[in-house]
Amino acid sequence: MAAVLAAFLASCGPRPSPPEPREFRLGFWYWRTPEAFAYQGPALDALYVQGGELDAKGRLSDLWPPELPPARRYVSVLRIQKPEVPKPAVLRPIVEAYKSWAVSLRKSGAPLRGLQIDLDVPTTSLGDYAVFLEALRKALPPGTRLSITALVDWFRPGTKVRTVLEKVDEFVPQFYDVRPPGDLPRIAEAVSDRFSSRFEDAGKPYWIGAASFGRIERVRGSPPQRRAYREMSPLDLFAAPVRQTGVFTSPAGERILHFIVQRPSPRLELQPGDEVDVILPTRESIRKAVRSAREFGPNCQGVLFFRWPSRREALTLTPGEVLAAASERTPARTDELVVREGDCPGRRCYDLSVRAGDRLRLTPVSLIVSSSAPIDYLSPTNRLKVVFESRLRVRVEVPGDARESVIPIARAFSKEPATFSLTVEEK
Repeated sequence: MAAVLAAFLASCGPRPSPPEPREFRLGFWYWRTPEAFAYQGPALDALYVQGGELDAKGRLSDLWPPELPPARRYVSVLRIQKPEVPKPAVLRPIVEAYKSWAVSLRKSGAPLRGLQIDLDVPTTSLGDYAVFLEALRKALPPGTRLSITALVDWFRPGTKVRTVLEKVDEFVPQFYDVRPPGDLPRIAEAVSDRFSSRFEDAGKPYWIGAASFGRIERVRGSPPQRRAYREMSPLDLFAAPVRQTGVFTSPAGERILHFIVQRPSPRLELQPGDEVDVILPTRESIRKAVRSAREFGPNCQGVLFFRWPSRREALTLTPGEVLAAASERTPARTDELVVREGDCPGRRCYDLSVRAGDRLRLTPVSLIVSSSAPIDYLSPTNRLKVVFESRLRVRVEVPGDARESVIPIARAFSKEPATFSLTVEEK
């Protein structure tokens, strides 16, 4: 009877609060570039900043950026080029570099949360890597959090990955650029929850490393040799003598365009018979990575995206585009005509371009530019089909997957002052 009464009273008493939901974060790897994309939004959850690089000869270069976007937490990253365990002699330079990065960041009023080693050692070298990390951790200032990037291959059965993870406070498995040679073109790998138990067994916080960048690759020869064009835009390729032969979606949600080169293009270094693959991140590839990561265990901190774009890149998503896609939002914006009057002796001239409302648009559109005064002639760009329909109307055909924020159209010449308006026709 007493036991029954005790159970009843316990059921009537205050019940324990449910566990608080974990904080799921979205962050970025920030590699220093001459023209890094200028971010104007609210503070990011996390920024993993490339502080330096250790080259194949063991020389450490300091790459800490003079300015950084706002973030709630910063972690410095040391990229080690050579895919092998470094010698003990590099420990001292690494520690001194980390201290200098901490001082640089402290001047801006933000603390440095730790050091990440970005090193793709072979799976067979994990035992030696653990020894190096243990020595590095002892050499770093007390309380420094040590993080590493990790290859997915390390987590297959029978490896020494547990030995490595015991030496660090955090790890970031990278779900991109792991395709075997000769496999279908792609960058991102589908984030599979079959890894969840393997990651959780380590008992350490971890992030999922996902891709937010694209690539244009030329494929030539046998065996096929691939060359990547980092700063080429899809519009450059659409204007080249190529024939599009397919559009595919990778398992991770990337969009893949396939082309065959028909005539030589010396400017782009293309020859007849070359194949070109365009691999594009999409809203769906971002959403798939985030949705899958949310299904991982409680030690999963969120998703880190590689990488921060430069202003001239068309193939890498901006932080705003990544965050909007991750939150399942599609911003509603309209295309905007940009008109800049030039200085042309004896006549009026206007540089016309369009600021894309949706840079990630998949379908082609027609842009109709109307003028209030007769246009004498046009000097169009070489990358778009521009049709001079009348002296008051110009039609511009913009293909899907253009991926450019601002699309130059033409320079228009007239004898009289002119104003211009834009109408967009979706196909």
